Amino acid sequence: MEDVERPVAWSADRLDTRLRQGRLGPDHLRALARELARFHAGARCDAEIARHGTCDALARRVRERCDALRRVWPASAEAARVGELEAHQLDLLDRLAGRIEARRESGRIRAGHGDLRLERVHVDPGSRVAWSRPRCGLAARAADVCADVASLSRQLAVHGRRDVAERWIAAYADAAQDYGIYPLVELYEGLASWALAEEIARESAARLDPGDVERGLRAALSPELASPPPRIVVVDGLAATGRSTLAERIAAGLRAPVVAAGRAGDAGEVLRRVERVLESRRPVVIDGGFGSQAARAALRAVAAEHGLPFLFVECRTHDALLRRRLHGRDATLREAADGRWEPADELPGEARLVIDTSKHPEGNAVRIRQVLGRVLSQVRRAPTQQISAT
Repeated sequence: MEDVERPVAWSADRLDTRLRQGRLGPDHLRALARELARFHAGARCDAEIARHGTCDALARRVRERCDALRRVWPASAEAARVGELEAHQLDLLDRLAGRIEARRESGRIRAGHGDLRLERVHVDPGSRVAWSRPRCGLAARAADVCADVASLSRQLAVHGRRDVAERWIAAYADAAQDYGIYPLVELYEGLASWALAEEIARESAARLDPGDVERGLRAALSPELASPPPRIVVVDGLAATGRSTLAERIAAGLRAPVVAAGRAGDAGEVLRRVERVLESRRPVVIDGGFGSQAARAALRAVAAEHGLPFLFVECRTHDALLRRRLHGRDATLREAADGRWEPADELPGEARLVIDTSKHPEGNAVRIRQVLGRVLSQVRRAPTQQISAT
């Protein structure tokens, strides 16, 4: 990662420019996520930093932000909203206290960047990443790593691109292998909203335009459209049937993260990551790892516990194409994976969908739309409903 001190040379690669011109794609988000994850991994993490990540410290930060907003927004008809937001954030803190403390004890409080802005982050065509030096002190930078992620996601949402914001969060979670950020995103996006509102208010006040202040604050603090309701979608099948590609496309349509079983290590870790995503009231797509009836039963039990719809998408392809795709792959790994596959005949029809990935991409696009339609039409079940494993 390079530090930007020559923004003119990089102006076409600024994230805000790419976003405005429709050139901010998944590869740029993944490159930035990898760089930020590396930055966080090497960032300072000690007792002095960790004390800024306690619930008491976060509560003080919430109150300080609200007091600052009241000073710049004293006479507005919307001023009462500041108090509502403060109460909501403090309530969130209470509900997340155990999660916040666990993150602090596991070393997730770091001396992060603390000042990431779309206009100060650059990703060039070769996926090189650069950003400006932090403009804030150590105390402001010391926070859960989620703070830097949520700062950018909130800015993307303010620009009307919640879809890109969700892809960004998912890219970081995958790059850092840290799905524990999901329950905290709402909290840290709230703090980022207030920081953004303060900045807008100061800049607008300098131009002596009260209308700009009002419009800017409303944009920064307004709630946005939520993600589709939480649900679980599993994409699985034999090796080389195209499940990862399909999982990514379905996830993009749902604005959902992908939990890749191959990167999680074991089924228990997959379930823990799924639980963290569901805790944030988001849908989740799982790539592989549930080829056995026992594994599927465990996942369906999670869905039943939360009262959530469950869909198992099985990828298939014809033998000739499968042989071509498998050519040159590690035969030992392939046979081990395929040996764990058990037909999903135990699933009822409404919970299972088979897709032939050998079809033309246009045909698959139609099928993907069918998957999304099936997923979004599923009705949420009562949490007490039990699902049979047979």
